Amino acid sequence: MKRIFSRKRRDYKLFAAATAFGFTVTLTALLLQSHHSGKSDKTDPVQQLAARSEQTNTVTFAYASEANSSHQRYIGTKEKSMPSMTEVVAIDKGDTLDQVFEAFGVPKALSVEAVNSLQGIFNPRQFKIGQQITMLFKPGTDGNRQFRGYRFSADPLRDVIVLDDAGKGLFDATIVNKDLKSVISAKEGRITGSLVGAASRAGVPYSIVSQMIKVYSYNVDFQRDIHEGDRFEVMYEAKADKDGKTYGSGDMLYARLILGNTEYPIYRYVSKNGDVDYYKADGTNNKRGLMKTPIDGARISSGFGMRFHPVLGYNKLHKGIDFAAPQGTPIYAAGDGTIKSVGPSNGYGNFIKIIHNSTYATGYGHMSRFAVGMRPGVHVKQGQVIGYVGHTGRATGNHLHYEIMISGKQVNPASVKVPTSSQLAGADMHRFKLDIKNREASFQQALVATNQRTASR
Repeated sequence: MKRIFSRKRRDYKLFAAATAFGFTVTLTALLLQSHHSGKSDKTDPVQQLAARSEQTNTVTFAYASEANSSHQRYIGTKEKSMPSMTEVVAIDKGDTLDQVFEAFGVPKALSVEAVNSLQGIFNPRQFKIGQQITMLFKPGTDGNRQFRGYRFSADPLRDVIVLDDAGKGLFDATIVNKDLKSVISAKEGRITGSLVGAASRAGVPYSIVSQMIKVYSYNVDFQRDIHEGDRFEVMYEAKADKDGKTYGSGDMLYARLILGNTEYPIYRYVSKNGDVDYYKADGTNNKRGLMKTPIDGARISSGFGMRFHPVLGYNKLHKGIDFAAPQGTPIYAAGDGTIKSVGPSNGYGNFIKIIHNSTYATGYGHMSRFAVGMRPGVHVKQGQVIGYVGHTGRATGNHLHYEIMISGKQVNPASVKVPTSSQLAGADMHRFKLDIKNREASFQQALVATNQRTASR
């Protein structure tokens, strides 16, 4: 483990490092010796400890905003001899929480109780390399410090505080939700390899990248249509703390792909009856009859046509397209339809066939497993997860075999032309035009604000 901070009590900014965790509530005061320590108090623990924070010989461990900075001090007469009351360490490879406590001389009995207090709240095995833990102490009468708790960030939205308030070796763990506000974030970037890689380098959350891919998969072939030098823009909902750092994401509000000399803007729109979907600038629903790519972030490993079969060892007509992807990658229904069959199917392994209408059907092979509820007769929606990538059947690696059938005959999925979906009309079309009129200006404003938040951290 790496010790990051260790400061003396006489430093007024003793807890500045700790407050960088983004805690937004003022933590508690710990008493040296008090005749009240053995009494039970049913009031809120944060309130009762805060009420005692101004007593003599009290240490206040403050997760304080600037308004509460007056609590970040030690009140007493032993200031010059006091050791550091807070330490911040970073987890190294192979470290355990027990080892962290042992490094600070925490007695084994206290260490066990401090770890066990996390049950049902956080699994200590989930600590990641580099994750920071703040150790909390109080001054003892003998001049040494006593271990009284610790704190850490469980995830981007929650912190965990563990305290032995009474000093009896009984630890209580509390989850504190970070105080976040809704913001609109925007990113742009140049594609040098894949959209996924470019968006990731630009700092776009994976959930938004996934939404982009799913929305554009109706119109864009991510293997053939995207080239180096193409660009993207995306605007989406996010949450930010008081320092401007964003956590998590909501819906994608707008996106634009600039592929060569062609632009593909997409707008999220909520209709008068509450339906939510993505539309092109002319009000045409972005969805098409069938998705070109029913899987996220995959590459085409084998196209439609004659090929040397890697398992059978001779030339054979490949009646679909193979998308190479890691095992467990979700597979989507290419369009609305009814499941015709589910189960093993010769060399296709685990296979699903979906009937979309009297003309079109699609097939999905080599799945590692099917999604819950997949059985013949079940109706599925376009974009719904139906299974997961694997290599069952005659396959040499993890991939999806995807095929389209027209009137029962397999055809090249890359060449299939299917009609677009519905278009907005009437009052919805008028509202949509007004809604997107300033969308690009909103993107530019959000892009500036996002860059400012990033630069200020």
